[in-house]
Amino acid sequence: MMAVFKQDTSMSDLPQEPAPATRRKRSARFSDIAAEAGVSETTVNRVLNERGSVSAATRARVVAAARRLGVPRLLPEPRRGLTRFDVILAGSGTPYFQRLNLAFQRAMHMLDKKVVIHRTLVAEGDGQDERIARAILSPRQKRHGLIVAVHDSITVRAALRQVIHTGVPVVTLMSDIADVPRLHYAGIDNYRAGRTAGHFLGRALPAQGRILLISNALQYQAHAERIHGVQEVLAERYPGLLCGEVRQCHDQPDRCHAAVARAVKAWPDLVGIYNCVFRRT
Repeated sequence: MMAVFKQDTSMSDLPQEPAPATRRKRSARFSDIAAEAGVSETTVNRVLNERGSVSAATRARVVAAARRLGVPRLLPEPRRGLTRFDVILAGSGTPYFQRLNLAFQRAMHMLDKKVVIHRTLVAEGDGQDERIARAILSPRQKRHGLIVAVHDSITVRAALRQVIHTGVPVVTLMSDIADVPRLHYAGIDNYRAGRTAGHFLGRALPAQGRILLISNALQYQAHAERIHGVQEVLAERYPGLLCGEVRQCHDQPDRCHAAVARAVKAWPDLVGIYNCVFRRT
């Protein structure tokens, strides 16, 4: 008797050919980076291995080329040495500017040691515009960026435009400067803040009456925008509430007190006060 053994052989039981090895993408060589950056391979070696001296511009070009080519390694920082920022503040005895100056002092201790902040406080008084312009145009050392918290004027604008034209990035802080191509404005939307204040004033006050507007110097765009926002929304929605002349009291308590006293005496229909100052606490 013959025994017959039959086996159903599926494709999975057949010997499989080994899958072809996945070819790893070749990482860029120094020659590739050199061609991309337009420099020699020796320069690439110096930059990526941080050996020898290379100009800041060339260093940045090599690092940028290595990043574009996706070099799989930790790349050095494009800039070597200290990064210096100038901060120019309008000298003011108001609590807000005192806190702002103190904030920069504290920030200096939290930054990397390679980042240096130089602060300049420009005293108030006659000729302040010219002194601010000189501080903007004549730094005590080479700067890589400029931060300003100053009022707006033709002289200040011209100085900032000149500095920006040289390639120095400028950030305006707290109060913006009009018609200047600064890198960034760091602060709230003061126009909308003013409109918000006008909205709540209108809802809280009687339909008819006069409102006293108190502000710091309107040379600061922040204050001018807040006052404009208040006036605009009151005219649009609450036409019975009239705004008198803006009293510029420079955040000084004595001037504010005198302005309110005069308004109370002169306007029997005074129903509200808007004090356009930054918080003191």
